[in-house]
Amino acid sequence: MTGPAWRRYLRFWRADLRADVDDELVFHVESRVQEYIAAGMSPDAARREALARFGDVERVRATVETIDHEHQADLRTAHMWDDFTQDVRYALRALRRTPAFTTVAVLTLALGIGANTAIFSVVNGVLLRPLPYQDPDRLVRLFTAYRGNDIERFAVSEPEFMDYKGLTQVFENAAAYTGAASSRSAPPSEPVRAGW
Repeated sequence: MTGPAWRRYLRFWRADLRADVDDELVFHVESRVQEYIAAGMSPDAARREALARFGDVERVRATVETIDHEHQADLRTAHMWDDFTQDVRYALRALRRTPAFTTVAVLTLALGIGANTAIFSVVNGVLLRPLPYQDPDRLVRLFTAYRGNDIERFAVSEPEFMDYKGLTQVFENAAAYTGAASSRSAPPSEPVRAGW
């Protein structure tokens, strides 16, 4: 269970929990061996007796390593929060010394956050959120095309819409809406009616 002495110098850079546990176990076993030798036992008998009284070394090692890992994790969390609070205090002191820069930085952040929120709201409403219809992938939009006049998309008239609505073998349902004209060929005052 003994290891090279130079190993302890590596702990200046990072903790070596397994080596620390090994060193502790060696220390305890060797202390007990020395006690038995001082009581008059031979070195081999003292070592056997010390190991027998110590118990399962591997189980003890695993338990101690688990405890040490949890302790190290708690220490890392505490150090992280300490560093964070120090950084926040330093940043607040630096910002207090330069109020003009602080104002510009806060306004820039406010504008950036506001713009991002607005853009995300639009993207969420248009692209991410599903349409408020059942089976939105089955929706179609209809236009009238006048190929002789080179008009590809023109408003569907009311009689055409009623004809489409009657095609129950093709369309499950139909609805109409009016809005601004979307075709360059349609007059601006002409409402656009489309059926689904």
